[in-house]
Order: sequence, then structure tokens, then C-alpha cells
Amino acid sequence: MLMLVRKPLLLVDLTVAPACGALACGMTSDRFAQLKPPAIISTIGSLPRRFGEAFVPAPTADPDEVAALVGDDGRSMLDLVASATAAVKSAHQAVDPSANIAAASGGTRTSELAGLETATDQLAAALKELSGKDWGRTVSAASGDAATIEEVGQAAARAAITELSNAEALAKTF
Repeated sequence: MLMLVRKPLLLVDLTVAPACGALACGMTSDRFAQLKPPAIISTIGSLPRRFGEAFVPAPTADPDEVAALVGDDGRSMLDLVASATAAVKSAHQAVDPSANIAAASGGTRTSELAGLETATDQLAAALKELSGKDWGRTVSAASGDAATIEEVGQAAARAAITELSNAEALAKTF
């Protein structure tokens, strides 16, 4: 029996596929393509907290030991944070080409999370300043393709949440 429960949109819901399968529930296969500006801003803004939580998969876990974990693909927890940060910075550059984008982080858990926080704060601030009409403006994405600012924001959220999911899965191996 399928039971639908209406809940307010929670960021954590973005990382969970519906039990009935996305297409069977009438959703597109890309949940990020449905994100609207407020959800994009919230998702981007929540990344530092959510990545920080991924470094503590259990109450007794040492976050610095978790940071040293390396997955089957050869990427560490820090690599996943750096990848999410790069996606956010790329989106910010597309939204505001004249922006002074923060430099790369230093390779420790603390510095990578601080770099992610700086990047997300800068992008969220730039996005909050946009009018409704601006979200439909076409910009040059990092790939060189033309995309609307809304699409760039959706792509940044998609890339960062994918890396967050990878980090959470890796942390569970601790």
C-alpha cells in the first residue's frame, strides 16, 4: 500500500529517493532539476554543516581519522569536500564572473570545511541578491555551455550533494 505523507521540504529529503521509485511516483529522474531558487540557496548553504556531520559517523569517531578514509575510487573524505567546494566555486564564477573567488583550501579537515563554508557563503550571498527575473538569465557555465542561473544553481547542488552522499557512505565504513 502506497501512503503519501505531506511534509515540508527538508534538505535531507533531497538525498533520499522515494521508495516507490522516482519515475513510478511521477517525478523526473533528476530531482535537482526541480529545485527552485529558495531550495537551491538552502541546499548550498547547508553544505558545510552537512559535510561536517559526515566526519562524525559515530559518537566515538575521531573526525581526523574519518578524514583520512579513502574509498574504493581512491578519493578521500577531504577529496570529496574539495570536489563539492569546486562545484560551488564554479557556480559562483558563472553567476558573477567579476567575483573574487576564495583560494583553494589547505588539505586538512578544518581548512577544507572552512573553504567550503567560505565558498557556500559567497555563492549564497550572490544568489540572495538576485531578483526573480535574474534566475532566468543565461550565463556561461563552467562547461562553456549556456545555462540559466537557476540551472547553474541546480547543477552545483547536484554535484555537491552527490559528493556529500559519497562522503556519508565512506564515513559509514569507519
